[in-house]
Amino acid sequence: MCVGGMSDAAEIAVVVHPENSTLRLAQKDVKRIFLGKKSAYPDRSVAVPVDQKLENQIRDDFYLKVAGKAPPQMQTYRAKMVFSGRAKSLKVLANDDSVKRWVASNKKAIGYIWQESVDESVKVVLTIEL
Repeated sequence: MCVGGMSDAAEIAVVVHPENSTLRLAQKDVKRIFLGKKSAYPDRSVAVPVDQKLENQIRDDFYLKVAGKAPPQMQTYRAKMVFSGRAKSLKVLANDDSVKRWVASNKKAIGYIWQESVDESVKVVLTIEL
């Protein structure tokens, strides 16, 4: 069981809709999708990323590990990208269950959840060890 949202051997799963043709994504591709620098999967279909709430530990861990950005840096980066028109604001959901439901109902979706929350409703394309 996890304490404070994270277990001793915590892993973050990057997940997509089960019917998405993508089998695996490199961490650099996930980084580019979530930073707004890339908007498609390898098959060129549109990728629609979803974020978790600012207060969630998984969000901090995800961006530190994937993008090398601390929460304040990420907020500043995102604001600059949106203001400049180079990226859109991401949909923000409350928790793993919300992200799972959204990804499971949207074939273009990509999100991140704790590995322990993964079930058959989503497909894992990258696992990030913390």
